[in-house]
Formats: sequence, C-alpha cells, structure tokens
Amino acid sequence: MRRHVLLGVGILGLGLAMALPPAAGAATQIVQVSNFAFTPADITVAPGDTVRWVWVSGIHTTTSGDNCTANGLWSAPLDAAHPVFERVFDGPSGTNSYFCTPHCMFGMVGSVTVGGGLAVPEESAEGSARPALRLAAAPNPLTDDTRIVLRLPLAGHARLDIVDALGRQVATLVDRHMEAGTHAFNWHADVAGSGSAASAAGVYFARITDPSGSSALRLLLVRR
Repeated sequence: MRRHVLLGVGILGLGLAMALPPAAGAATQIVQVSNFAFTPADITVAPGDTVRWVWVSGIHTTTSGDNCTANGLWSAPLDAAHPVFERVFDGPSGTNSYFCTPHCMFGMVGSVTVGGGLAVPEESAEGSARPALRLAAAPNPLTDDTRIVLRLPLAGHARLDIVDALGRQVATLVDRHMEAGTHAFNWHADVAGSGSAASAAGVYFARITDPSGSSALRLLLVRR
C-alpha cells in the first residue's frame, strides 16, 4: 500500500511540474529616453524579456515601425506625465524597429532584436536589419567650430547636414559617394552658409543619411 501511495504522489508531482510555468528567468532591459536619443538605441533580448523605456527629459514616444511609419505593434508617450513604458517581447525571433514620433526625422530611432539572449556584435552587418551608424563630435558643446566623426557601415552616397532644432538646413558638410569606414569633417558655426548669417546659439543636429539608414547627433552651440 505504501508503495502505491508513493507512486501516486510521484506521478502527481510530475504532473504538477509539467503544468507549472518554467522558473522565472526573464530579464528587464532599460532604455533611457532623453536628448533626442534612445540609450542604448539597439538592444538584443531573449524571448520573454521585458524592455522598459524610462523618460529622462523632453517629450517623446516609443512607436513601433520603420522609416517613421508606425506599424501598430505599440505606441506610448514618454514625458513627465508618462515616465515609464514596458513591453514584454515574447514573440518570434527578429528585429523590432521603433522611433520617437516628434523626433524621428532627427534620427531618434531604435530597435529591439529578439534572439537567444546573446548580444549581436555591432560590426556584423550581415543579417542585421539596420547596421549601426555612429556620429561623434568634439568639442560639444562648441563655441565656434567642431569636428564631426562618422562611421559608415556601407559604401554609397552619403549626405551630412547640419540642421537647427526646427529641422531647417544650416549647412551641408558632404554630399557624395563615400567608402565604408570612418570619416571626419569640420563644422564652422561662425561661417555663413546658404545665404544665411553665422549660426546663432542653440541646439543643432548633425544628420547623416546613407544607404544603411540615417542618424543624428545633438550639438549645442554656445556664444560667449
């Protein structure tokens, strides 16, 4: 009798173990939202992981889609009244692109790749929906001029513009075919361009567009 009871308990325990969900192993990855950028912009998560967008400053959204066009998977405001938005990525493997609705034209975009939980190397463009595009500038903030360094993951026609906070073009630093790799250009804010006067103090963006996509870097011009 005792053996039958133990056997029954063992079968019952196996059934309960099969019915219960797997042990909690999901992670939460945080994306900060400020300065017209998602940080980090591109992340890789395991199925079942949560992505938490945390507002720091400005008025933004996280909206799923490509080329500034929403695809309806998710869209949420991120501002002082809505400081946090979370989404569980439990769907099939693949890359989910997203953007900030009011700042997409300035390159405020990101992606969540659902994979096996291992980060995808930045340098590997093969199989990536949107190869990495990087911009850097020094000095920034600047008082008169700055050196802008960009990395192009693919060869092709590239255009590097300086635009103001309203999206108006201030200067074009390059507009031609360029090889993949790292390139550097100077922006002289004191030099008038396109018939306009020297740039006034304020926020500007260096915006690069090439065959792999577009990206923007916030620049702060101060005057003494």
